[in-house]
Amino acid sequence: MSWSKEGWKAILLLLLKGIVIFVVVYGVVFVIVWSIMKLVRFLKRRLQ
Repeated sequence: MSWSKEGWKAILLLLLKGIVIFVVVYGVVFVIVWSIMKLVRFLKRRLQ
């Protein structure tokens, strides 16, 4: 009984870690893409 509880805790912890890592990576990628898009828009405006 206690082992299964510990196992569930470990699985939940792993899931939580995975979600956190996924969110962080997604956030970083989003910020980078957004920055590049802003830069491209700015450069296009400068070139016109």
